[in-house]
Amino acid sequence: VRAPTRGYVQMLIERGIDPAKLALMPKSIDHQVFRPMPLAGRRTRKKMGMKDGLTLMYAGRVSPDKNLEILSRAYTELIHIRPDLNLLIVGDGPYLKELKSAMSGLPRVVFTGRVNREELPAIYSASDIFVFPSTTDTFGMAVLEAQACGLPAIVSEKGGPQEIVLPGVTGLVAASHDTAAWRQAIEHLIKLFHNDPAAFAAMRRAARSHALEAYGRETYLERILMVDDQLRGGAYPSNSRL
Repeated sequence: VRAPTRGYVQMLIERGIDPAKLALMPKSIDHQVFRPMPLAGRRTRKKMGMKDGLTLMYAGRVSPDKNLEILSRAYTELIHIRPDLNLLIVGDGPYLKELKSAMSGLPRVVFTGRVNREELPAIYSASDIFVFPSTTDTFGMAVLEAQACGLPAIVSEKGGPQEIVLPGVTGLVAASHDTAAWRQAIEHLIKLFHNDPAAFAAMRRAARSHALEAYGRETYLERILMVDDQLRGGAYPSNSRL
């Protein structure tokens, strides 16, 4: 049995799966597809009619289990003190109509609806900070894609996405149901963006570097070989660095 994160390996062990039959197998990213695309990003911003200012982005299924209510509340509070803050919601789902209603009257919120996967790198590149409050994702592929495109990411402390982000290096981890914690995390990166551009640029570079080093295709192939060795050996190493 292969699981995408350490958290879910532990969950499976707690549910009775034999550790000897378990191995960690995170997903991988194609860094040649998901990469910073500044020119395409600027064209995308213009195409979407986005106003000048820093842009937060969420990508994924728009459903209640993604904890988007916390993002809506945090953004609504922030826009009063950061009137140039954009929010881009990429995706479709059963919560879309309700979320649009909750954020009606906020002119800097843009909903794209469903988009083709090949459009995503340019959309990530049109943004500045990735926000992903979900608590139910086993891995969080959108977080990995965003990091590969050079976006600092803010994620919840529950679920798999927290294992992708290096807190303080490639992004931040916030308490999943604490609006104030999310507002503060977002504001921290906004201040970094405005007050210390060099540090923010370093975080962007670190996000991409970590995505490539930890989740690139070559690393993925190495993991497959290591997992095969683990399973043949009949033990899951609890201190694995995978």
